[in-house]
Amino acid sequence: MLELDHSHQVALYAISSILPFDNTEKLAIESSQTWVKSGVPIFRTQSPNIPPKHLVSYSVVVDTTNQKILLGDHIKSNLWLPMGGHVDTDEDPKLAALRECKEELDFTTSLINNNPVFISVSETVNMIHNHVDVSLWYILNGSITNHFKIDYNEFKEIRWFPFDQIPYNNTDKNMERFIRKLKTFIK
Repeated sequence: MLELDHSHQVALYAISSILPFDNTEKLAIESSQTWVKSGVPIFRTQSPNIPPKHLVSYSVVVDTTNQKILLGDHIKSNLWLPMGGHVDTDEDPKLAALRECKEELDFTTSLINNNPVFISVSETVNMIHNHVDVSLWYILNGSITNHFKIDYNEFKEIRWFPFDQIPYNNTDKNMERFIRKLKTFIK
């Protein structure tokens, strides 16, 4: 059996900590565990697709009191997305989530849960380069009263959305499943 290095072990632990919400997530967990256990490179080392499958941490800022989620109008994808980005080489995915929140919003906060609460595996297809993002979704503490300094190189604007008013036609294809799981998680 292949002995995994520390960064692969950390990623495997994060993935294995997720309780599947539905069969789609169960399959994503299983395929991602197999991928990490294989020992292949899991961190993007060159944009946009080296290696062609790599880890992403979503930094989902949530106001649990007001039942709202912070999304940004992402410049490259033209979608309303949580903050987040690629996990750096040998970086703990949860630290990547906190780092991305700081970089994109100039906002320091804490995790609501120490482990990701959701996973998605998505192929990004464009005319030049395809790649697969294995995205770990971390929930971060936020409030509609927080002040943010948006990174305008990443997002056109940011906005708080009530859980029942998410623009599902213009966001990550897994967002609706995530919101359903989030509602059960933060009761």
